[in-house]
Amino acid sequence: MLDSKQLADRLLGVGGSDAPCLVGCDPYRQPLDLYLEKTGEIAPVDDLEEHSEPVRWGNLLEDVVASEWARRHSHVILPRREPFVHPDYPFMRGNVDRLLSGKEEGLEVKTRGTFNAEDYGPDGTDQVKESDIIQCQHYMACSGYKLWHMAVLIGGQDLRSYTIPRDEGLVSSLAQLEGEFWASVERREPPDFDFAHRSCPGLIKHFFPGTNGKSVLLPARAVDVAREMEELSLARRTAEKAYETLKSERDVLLGKCAIGVLPDGSGGWMRKEINVKERISDGYSFMGIYYSKRHKSAD
Repeated sequence: MLDSKQLADRLLGVGGSDAPCLVGCDPYRQPLDLYLEKTGEIAPVDDLEEHSEPVRWGNLLEDVVASEWARRHSHVILPRREPFVHPDYPFMRGNVDRLLSGKEEGLEVKTRGTFNAEDYGPDGTDQVKESDIIQCQHYMACSGYKLWHMAVLIGGQDLRSYTIPRDEGLVSSLAQLEGEFWASVERREPPDFDFAHRSCPGLIKHFFPGTNGKSVLLPARAVDVAREMEELSLARRTAEKAYETLKSERDVLLGKCAIGVLPDGSGGWMRKEINVKERISDGYSFMGIYYSKRHKSAD
């Protein structure tokens, strides 16, 4: 967990948790988000997430997970309060979780939900999320170390250990990418919008919060955008109509049965009554139908 000084220090450059954003493997931030954080135009993601349950429990469990990892692997670990700063590129900075005593190796601690289990391979491998690899490579770039470990607690009861070796090619690419980004921060030249990223609607609201009441002649690209949007809208309406038609046919196939098993053994549908309680009325109920691959045989 970062203290207030470390959080403030992150505004001085690109940190380990920032690097995945620049590579394109951060599901929550694109480079424009990070640019706004570094220029102080929006709150850093750490400030926004500090009250969320996953982040809170991750912070509370960090010491526990790190200590247990050290016990299992017979290592002595130490915290490091001062960031690593790359000797040649001072904008590359890293506030690391732990260091291994007597070794030029570090430890990154993660707590993940059970839904993230498939993102991680067997214990003792290097099969972790791409964003984790980028973060560890960033730390090795800043520290000069050749090896980084990860202690990942999955679902609160499955502690796995991973070892990430230094990749010189990736380290060099990160230095170039982060250098270009930081130069844009210093010049106050924001990156372009990544329209496909999930953060884009929020960024649009930030930059264009209202209307100025004026009209404008749009560039030629707007014609293509309008045409493509209309084509996709028509395709969506067609698909939605086809989906509702198939849904009705499915409901008739099921009839009053609670479970309908597909004859090819691929799964089936479960039909059950859902009761909804409301404060104003006495509530209501409806029939919900859900697909599951677990339904393999009929009565």
